[in-house]
This record gives sequence, C-alpha cells and structure tokens, in this order.
Amino acid sequence: MIQPPSRRRENISESVSASSYVLVMGTISVIFILGFSFLFSFLSEYSQTYHQGKSQAAYYLAEAGVERAVYELKNIFRTPLVNEKKDVNENLLKILDYHSAQDFQLSFADAEFAKDSKYFVKIEFFNLRETPFGSLLREKEVPPKLEQYKKDTASFANPKKLGGWQGKLKITATGTVRMLNSGGELKDISRTLVVIRDIKVMDLTPIAPEYTLFISGDKTEYIKEGEFILEHGLSSLIVIAQGFIDDFQRLLPYLKGTMKEMIDIVRDFVTKTKFTKPQEKKMEDIFKAYKVAGRVRTNGVVHIYLPFFDVDDIINYFVSNNYYERPEVGYPFCNNRLHDRFMSWATKFEGDIKKHYYELVPYVIQNQKPTPKVEQYTRWSTFPNYLKQYPNETDPENLKQLLQNAEMYATEVIPHGHSIFGEKKNPYKLDGITLIKGDLKIAGILEGRGTLIVTDNIHVLGDVTLLDDKTLLTLVSQNGKIIVSPKAKVNIQASVYSKDSIFGGEEVTVFGNYTVTNLNRQEGEDGKVLMPRKFKIKYDNRIRNIMGDNFWVSISKRDIKRYETGVLNQKDEDGD
Repeated sequence: MIQPPSRRRENISESVSASSYVLVMGTISVIFILGFSFLFSFLSEYSQTYHQGKSQAAYYLAEAGVERAVYELKNIFRTPLVNEKKDVNENLLKILDYHSAQDFQLSFADAEFAKDSKYFVKIEFFNLRETPFGSLLREKEVPPKLEQYKKDTASFANPKKLGGWQGKLKITATGTVRMLNSGGELKDISRTLVVIRDIKVMDLTPIAPEYTLFISGDKTEYIKEGEFILEHGLSSLIVIAQGFIDDFQRLLPYLKGTMKEMIDIVRDFVTKTKFTKPQEKKMEDIFKAYKVAGRVRTNGVVHIYLPFFDVDDIINYFVSNNYYERPEVGYPFCNNRLHDRFMSWATKFEGDIKKHYYELVPYVIQNQKPTPKVEQYTRWSTFPNYLKQYPNETDPENLKQLLQNAEMYATEVIPHGHSIFGEKKNPYKLDGITLIKGDLKIAGILEGRGTLIVTDNIHVLGDVTLLDDKTLLTLVSQNGKIIVSPKAKVNIQASVYSKDSIFGGEEVTVFGNYTVTNLNRQEGEDGKVLMPRKFKIKYDNRIRNIMGDNFWVSISKRDIKRYETGVLNQKDEDGD
C-alpha cells in the first residue's frame, strides 16, 4: 500500500535523526577513546620521565660520591702524620705503610646531600707494588706506634719505609634518591658506580734536604765579587736568646772603665751566669732551632773572600778572648757570607772551605800593610776532611734515585718543552713527579706538591711563588742550568738543583735550598761573575722529611675503568 507523502516525510526525518544520533555518539566515543589514550600515554610518559629523572639524579649522586672520595683521600695527606698533641693520623699511617695499604678500606656517607637523596662511598686499593720513593722518619722522638718507621731505631733490626708504592684505586659509590611510585608509596631508587684509577703514594722530599748549599762537583770554586749570602734559619736564635740579652742589659750601668775591665765583665757574665727555668726553656728552643738549621757542603774546594769589615768580625774578635791579636778585615767590593749574621760558630761546614781576609795591625807603624790570610772558614765548625771520614756521602741525598727512576714512576711525562704560568686565581697544580723532555719556562704561583724534572734548561721568567705553606716544589735541571734575564730581580720559592749554576740576573733569592754540580760563581779567581751579582739562599727547613711531612698522593684524572653494578659490595674482577 502506497503511503501518503506526509507519512514518507516523517519516516525519512526519523531515519535522519537516528543516523545523526549514531554519528554523534560515534564521534564522542572516538574523542573519548583518543582523550583517554592521550591521558594514559601522558601519564605513562610522565611516570617514565619521572623515574628516569630520579634514576639520573641517583647516577649524578654516585658521581658526586666519586669526586668526594678523591677529595677526602687527598685531604688525608693535607693533615700531619703526628699533630701537636703527638696523636698519630691513623688513616694516613695505614695508607703510607705498603703492607697495611693492601687491606685499607675507607667508607663514608652523606645522608643530607639534598632533600630525599644520599650517597655512600667505599675506597680500597689493589694491585699494589713498591717504588723507590719511600722514606724513613728522621725525628729522634716519635710515638711508639711509629718506632718501626724511624731511621735510627734500636727497637727494630729492619725499619719499614713509609710511602713508596703505586697501584689501583677502586671507588664504589652508590647514589640513592627517594621517589613516589605509581601506587603513591615512597620508594628508593639507587645506582652504583665503580671507578678504577691509578694511584701513587710517594715521598717528595727535595734533593739534599739538610743542606742550604750543596756543591757536589770536585772543582775549585771562587766566591769573590758581588754578594753571595747564605741564611740557614739560625737568625731566629737571636730572638730566642733575647732573654739573655735582657739580662746583660742590666749590667750596662757598670760597663765603665778601661777596655780590659769591660772585657773582664763580659767574660764573667758568660762563664758565671746561672740558668733559670725560663732560660732553660729558651735553651731548649735554641737546640730545636739548631737541629733543623741548614748546612754547607762542597766536594771540591771553595775560596770565599770576606767583605771589608763586618759586624761578625767584631764579635769574633771579642769572643775569642784574644783581644791582643790583630783584628780581621776583608776585601772591598764584595759582600759574601756563608752563615747567618752572628752565627758562623753555629753553622756546620763540610769540606774544604777557605776564607780570604786581611789581618789589620791595631796601631799604625810607619807604612806597615795589612797581612793577607787564608784559613778554614770557621775555627771549630768547618770540617775540611769530611769526605775522608765519610767517603760514601759524596752524592746529594735523593738525587741519583730521582734521576734514575723519574720516567718510570712519573705522574706525567711531557715529551717536549713546556711552559708553566700560575696566577693567584688559577695557580698551577703540582701533582707528584713530572718529567719534561726539553726546556721549561716558569713563573707565577703554584700549589700542591711536586717535582719538576727538566732534561735541559729552566728559564725563570718571573717570581716563582708557592700558594701556601703546604705547597712544596722541587726544580731539577738534569743537564742544563737555571737561566734568568740579565737585569732581572727574581725570587724562587723552591728547592733547586742544576748541573750548572744559575746564569744571568741582577738579583736572585732562593727560598728553599740549592744543590749544584758546578757552582761556577765566576770565571776563575779574578774572572767576571757568571751568576746573579747578588745571590742569596734562605734555607726553608720545611723541606726536611722529619715526621712524614713531604708525602703526596697522586690520583689519575683519567679513569682506567668505569662501570655500573647493582650491588655495592660486588667485587670487581680486577680487584679480586
């Protein structure tokens, strides 16, 4: 039956409405599904990113632990082996002793590095082997625990050296970060990093540390024109002895009368003064200062011409009690002195050292001229036959060992010439033994502890300064000399060795000590001056390794091996 047109229109309208409804619902469903999928994907990606971020943070914490380990290890070497209270630095002692270092472990943690984060670090050594750069303690009185490491010990037949080993350093660091998991619970995420590096523990005591000046050659040397002065650290005795001078001041009102009466008073004061407790303490300080003062050595002959008239001559004239003898005067145009002022009697001179001076008649008889004299430098403290008594002590201490083993055990070998310029904001970092095959140009500020061995010449272009009193520098010119610009005035804060002496310069001061094969102060007895016209060495007794003072740990910047592991105590195959 045929439907009327109006009915057909109604059916079509209903069909269109149903289709539209289905279309709308389908569209909404698709949008819902896409939105839900996007939200799920976003949350999933956020969770993954959050987790990865925390994992990365844990890794960075482990990295921080590695750097902290290196810092802590070096910091152990910045503290003395024995403090003022005579307490022994146990960690340092365990590291310095080759045998105990093999079982050494050090762990530390930082639970408050940042909010909800911490790290744990363990340090250990393996594959250790001994090197020639160990040493014994020189101090006579040491804590009982250190007696076995003392050079002169009656308690042990074979004392053990400290330092002098190299091997591998293993640092195991675990970084941990706390995070919320998908269930809203707190969870720790950790990453463990293992780093293997090279490590060297060595004694960096300079060459001939007990000497202000050591001339190892057997030539005849002349010190005549210009200024050549040595200071051995004995000038402090004048300050220490001030109490005695104060006592003497009280006698001044009585110092009247003839010269003979004055000398009698001085003699009585010296021979009859009784020491009180404070004076005994001053005497103890004097003995300590004398014990660490520098000495002078020559394996050849040194002729030194004394200045025209020096205050020491006056003191020696009266102290000798032979006031009836002729006083001594020296030569014009020179200012040479191998001792601290007033302290020639307290300085030890080893080898044939002769002084040149004149004896001056105390009164004028017509045209009588001063009498030239040549005799040993001091009457009681110069030992011209030292080498005959000790024939095995011709070589400067540490020199042969250093030159023979430097390349094998050096922290760094530079196969060409090198330049070092340190600034206050960026000082040059010294790190153990560095061998430079060529020339070295150097100036500026340095920090750390190190020995720079140069096969050829060392050019000093300006002051060489140490950053602090813990910094130690040794400069070695193996086959050359130290060269300074002709008119330069330079301070060198270092222990210095060169085959041939410092050349050039107007005025040079060495704060440390100086060892040389050939001094070559001038060309023969009357030749021109080759060294700086004004030259001074001020001995620094910090260069002595009295109580383990000059040890250093060198840790390579490059990783030998680096890997991650899930277990902190897992043994590395290299460490087994």
